[in-house]
Amino acid sequence: MDSIIDVNLSREIGTLNHKFLLATKRFGNKNNAGTKLHELQVDFAHKINNLKYAPDYIMTKLIHNTYLFIYDIDNITMD
Repeated sequence: MDSIIDVNLSREIGTLNHKFLLATKRFGNKNNAGTKLHELQVDFAHKINNLKYAPDYIMTKLIHNTYLFIYDIDNITMD
């Protein structure tokens, strides 16, 4: 059986994924290498991967940093 931390982390990652999709919607769906969308997706994937394997004591900080990353996407100009 999954621990409560695993269940809550899965739910939190689902929320982060949804917010990321909404934040990057204006970039369209062309995520070829070299595009801004591709760069953001790679950075986001790294952040989610770090969340999955981080020790519990740093989890809150990593979640907070991922939310900040998503909110900062609004300030990125489209190239």
